[in-house]
Amino acid sequence: MKKAILAATVAVPAMLGLTAVDSIADQTPVTLDGIAVGDVIGTTLGGINDTITGLGYKITEFEIEDDEIEVELTANDRSYELEIDPESGKVVDIELEDRD
Repeated sequence: MKKAILAATVAVPAMLGLTAVDSIADQTPVTLDGIAVGDVIGTTLGGINDTITGLGYKITEFEIEDDEIEVELTANDRSYELEIDPESGKVVDIELEDRD
């Protein structure tokens, strides 16, 4: 039984073109110094701006979309997107943006 489970664990991702490393890497949370998922950073654009720039990050874009506040910022020559709940001001997600 254990051999069948192991075979399926290896075979299914391989059929999808994934490796175990890809699966683990996709689940690694993105973190920033001073900002983490669950942190309350503000409910207004001014408050969010003050919090983010106060930590030394440069904001490149604000967007309110689908009942979320999205903030694009740069840090250490990398671009990130924060998703913030407009009601609570909590950071819902942090994504590292791909450079094309």
